[in-house]
Amino acid sequence: MNNLYFGNLDNKILLKENITTSKELVDAMQEYLNKINFKSHYYRFWTENDYLFIDFGSHINFFITESSALNLLQIKDEKKGEDNCD
Repeated sequence: MNNLYFGNLDNKILLKENITTSKELVDAMQEYLNKINFKSHYYRFWTENDYLFIDFGSHINFFITESSALNLLQIKDEKKGEDNCD
């Protein structure tokens, strides 16, 4: 299970706990973006220090979750060169 945070490593807030599916993760991110009235035109992902960072266009804040969320999203981890896409 994964938790979703918003902010950066120095200052982050918990948005949702115990996320178990990609739909839950994406829905929680979209719900928060709607709350702050932000329209994202892209998502960019990378792992660092056992965290998955999700850039949505803010340039200073990110969605952050445990790197194990890569398994939920089934995306390629560029650092490891693994492709989890179907």
